[in-house]
Amino acid sequence: SERGMYLEQKLNEKSVVYNLNIAAIIKGSDIEKIKEALNAVFRAHEAFYSYYGEENGLPVRILSDKLPEIKEKTAATREEVIDIIDSYAEPFDLNTGIPVRPTLYSVADGSVILHLAIHHIAFDGGSAKTFVSELIDGLNGKEITAAEIDLSDLYSDSLEAKYESGLKYYREIFSDAHKGQASEGASAFRPSDRL
Repeated sequence: SERGMYLEQKLNEKSVVYNLNIAAIIKGSDIEKIKEALNAVFRAHEAFYSYYGEENGLPVRILSDKLPEIKEKTAATREEVIDIIDSYAEPFDLNTGIPVRPTLYSVADGSVILHLAIHHIAFDGGSAKTFVSELIDGLNGKEITAAEIDLSDLYSDSLEAKYESGLKYYREIFSDAHKGQASEGASAFRPSDRL
């Protein structure tokens, strides 16, 4: 799924079709405690500190040593923040950065609103329940630890033969890249160039 989404995004780099906007109103906690809890959740899951590249013509996930940057903003009302979140539609460049953009809004009523803009490549419907549960645990002072096995650990290069027909399809789509006709953003690079 990740490889397919990556390739679709490369075909239309301005697309926001895979963008997710998640909002949570947090009461009774300060910004620093919320940031600490968020970073603990981010550290526990590779998807929150990965970006993407290509190796041997195939998309690969590359682990970063950086967590998502948490931005801080202020707002007069919750409605103002909701309007911002509802209209947020900035594309992600999966090759240059982690596909997660967290922003914490301090609202005049004393609450904090978390806006998590994230690409579907790193987050799905099932992820939301886990994310919220772990964030609440972190806010309550519980330790958040990485799972014993991450989904990326399950991938094996032996699957390449199983998915050969799908790979052939995508190779044909990108075949003009080898003829110098693809856009600059569609060119391949070595993952080591980004580490």
